[in-house]
Amino acid sequence: MRNSKKLIANIDATLAAEEAARNEEIDEKEEIKKTSENSAETKAVRAFADYVRSGKIESRANNLTFGDNGAVVPETIANKIIETVKQICPVYEKSEIFHVKGTLLVPTYGLNSGEDITCAYAAEFTDLTSTSGKFTSVSLGGHLAGALTKVSKQLANSADFNIVDFIVKHMAEAIAQFLESELLNGSGTNACQGILTGATNVVTSGTIGQIKTNDLIDLQEAVIDQYQRNALWIMHPRTRTAIRKLKDSQGNYLLNPDLTAQWGYTLLGKPVYTSENMPESALESCG
Repeated sequence: MRNSKKLIANIDATLAAEEAARNEEIDEKEEIKKTSENSAETKAVRAFADYVRSGKIESRANNLTFGDNGAVVPETIANKIIETVKQICPVYEKSEIFHVKGTLLVPTYGLNSGEDITCAYAAEFTDLTSTSGKFTSVSLGGHLAGALTKVSKQLANSADFNIVDFIVKHMAEAIAQFLESELLNGSGTNACQGILTGATNVVTSGTIGQIKTNDLIDLQEAVIDQYQRNALWIMHPRTRTAIRKLKDSQGNYLLNPDLTAQWGYTLLGKPVYTSENMPESALESCG
């Protein structure tokens, strides 16, 4: 019996050692992969910084190539800019983005034709009435936008100045401001049609120049339940200031400070985001 217990203990110890060795091997591979990725990222950042300072591409910087309009930004730097834009521009971050070249045609069926697929009660063994459904498409074209970031030679040549972070930060801020304005208001051309342009689902307040609690409830209810899950309020900062003074029938403020909310406030259970790109409401009062 003792020999059996000892044998089992030895087997368990061997299995534990093999498991530990496998885990150590996996960790080592992950560490090597992580180090390799960090090395590639560091190399790309260094090459980009050298190019900005000197205007030349070193032979070892194989992730930088010249194009018709200058050097192509390395994917590492481009991703940094895009991620920063997402962090400071929720309107862009919550948009549906298609990574394609050229014109994108989105097929639609029955859109505005009155011939969409329907379901209704039918008698047994009776043929259903057919209609001619129609496929159409929405065309999304591509447009080029640019953001110029200027850096003085004195700063560029300073060893203590992080030129890459400076460019990423300021380009992201400019791009975020531009995209947010385009996504909300559009540009008045065929380049971009903002969500406020040609909006048909509009709720008008009962009293001109005033917003009341019922008006906000009517506005929220104008959005069908299917889209309520990810819905949020977008308003001008001064509009939020006016709405903050609204109270319900029990004297409680309608707009509530909420530390758990993404932007610090909730209105009728939805987060509130403010943007200078939203039109300011011509309010005389709220109440």
